[in-house]
Amino acid sequence: MNNTVVIAEGNNATESLNIGLNLLGGLSKFLSKEDRVLILIDLQCPFTNPSSINQETFNVLLSNIKLIGVTKIQILPGVMWGIDQKKALKSLGLEDIIQNYDATSITYEELYKFSAPIIDEVTKIICLSQIKTEPLWKLTCSSFLMWYLKAPKKRWKNISNYNKDYEDERVQQVFEFLERKIPTLYINDCYFVLTGNGPIAWNTTKSVTTKKIIISNNIMAVDWVMYEHFGLDPTINLFLKKASELNLIDKKSINIKSEVKIQNPSIKFAETEPTNINLKGLTIYSGELNSTERYALLQFLFMIKNLLFKDSSNFEKCVIIAGNNPPDPDICCDIIVFGDSAIKSTKKYKFRAINEKPSEIINLMGFEIGAGETLEGDELEKAILIQQRKIRQKIEKTRKKYSGLIATLNNIVQTSDVDAKSDKEETKLKLQMRMELKINKYQYQIEKLRTNIIVKHKKQSIKNEILDLVLNKRVLEIPGNPPLGLDPLIFLTHFWKNKQIPTLNLFIKISSEYYIFPKYNKGKINENLRNLRKKLKKREKEKNRPLKSKNKSELKKIGHELKSNLKNLEKNYKKNVRIIKKKNVIIGDKNE
Repeated sequence: MNNTVVIAEGNNATESLNIGLNLLGGLSKFLSKEDRVLILIDLQCPFTNPSSINQETFNVLLSNIKLIGVTKIQILPGVMWGIDQKKALKSLGLEDIIQNYDATSITYEELYKFSAPIIDEVTKIICLSQIKTEPLWKLTCSSFLMWYLKAPKKRWKNISNYNKDYEDERVQQVFEFLERKIPTLYINDCYFVLTGNGPIAWNTTKSVTTKKIIISNNIMAVDWVMYEHFGLDPTINLFLKKASELNLIDKKSINIKSEVKIQNPSIKFAETEPTNINLKGLTIYSGELNSTERYALLQFLFMIKNLLFKDSSNFEKCVIIAGNNPPDPDICCDIIVFGDSAIKSTKKYKFRAINEKPSEIINLMGFEIGAGETLEGDELEKAILIQQRKIRQKIEKTRKKYSGLIATLNNIVQTSDVDAKSDKEETKLKLQMRMELKINKYQYQIEKLRTNIIVKHKKQSIKNEILDLVLNKRVLEIPGNPPLGLDPLIFLTHFWKNKQIPTLNLFIKISSEYYIFPKYNKGKINENLRNLRKKLKKREKEKNRPLKSKNKSELKKIGHELKSNLKNLEKNYKKNVRIIKKKNVIIGDKNE
């Protein structure tokens, strides 16, 4: 295999590509007019360059091919899962360019629809890769893009069955392609480079101009040189690492032809650790992640950082659970379970079921607290005192009122008349008795309130031993092994109300023109929820059976104690009434 690698630089993409092809000896050394040419282009995300292919580079490449006289040209766009290839080409104006050169675009289904695939009829392939930063491979490149030539139809039709390791599968499929020995020209277009976290992470990306295009007919050499050119260790690319381990790369034999004048600007690479993506109000609980799950989670986080959290003022706390056997979040918030591994391994986690909200409410400490919640110790004492506060205030008002009346009576009635003095004392005694009777009544109410509150909490603490759980309605499952592309966004729209997520809804409406979102079957989901509720109730019943008889007897005992205590309180209240009346009896009444 020829190890010549060209690094070309021009004032525009047209000039850079033409310089590169000339340094390589001209495109006619690679193509003849009899060839059937397949051009694989980078269209992973339907946004314009540098998220996807540079229209100018694509146009000048087709122009050079037509000058040679090639008439059979087919274009295959390498796109993310769910993208409608035809619509994406049209939306970016690429379909017009294709038609201008009498070429045709094909889809994955068309590529593999016959028993003898179209690719077997191809004599030459040109891989036009748009270079941009990427979370796992650092840079997209030819070996990254060639994977789309082996995209099987079944994955396109049913991506939920996708369960292979993302990086290992890419490496394997590139080697399988090389076994076909189809002459291929690799063009790594880095005239513009999208840096940061990728096409969908708009607030963490930046387009930089390097004016470089790197070309070779050796995929290992072209990607190896490109990684080194941008200051990266080539072996972080798993394909190059594997090729190096197999001694398929002779670095000393790589012949570099370069006409460059400017140095590359510094490039910010994508974040590779999900937990380092800080979003206000969001916590990530991650278990074991394979490379596929990690990649999907990173892309999901990049998306919601731009879409969902533009509406962050409408949210409080949110948790994302991903990977196999993640930690169990002990937090009351919206919970997103991301991917099949997380869904399967958290089926019995605590967050999935919560105590059923009781109908009975107690007003304590100024707050309405459900009967299912209990207070103990100092917290309970403080709650009782606050609940008693209004009655205690009545006692103080009563004392103040009657003490004032007695004082007024003393000031008004100043006489030496025996009968007047007798009437005055009699009135004072009546006022004193009324005050003490009212205070006695209020004290009885205070003790009765205290007794009832304490007993209610005792009863509830016993009842709490009996499981009374319901499914947590604040949990959203996003299935898929793993969820890929833009699919997870459609699930988010059913988790929150439309008025909470206007930005997200707008993005989905726009992207629906070229992206095929999965159908969200509410009926099936509700059926699954019903089945989960039945299993939960069955599990509760089994655990509650030995507790019910014990709790029943304890509740009965507490009921008897409450009845006895209330009876004693009433008895003491009536006794105090008699004592107060006897102590404050009027002298005239005694004689009678």
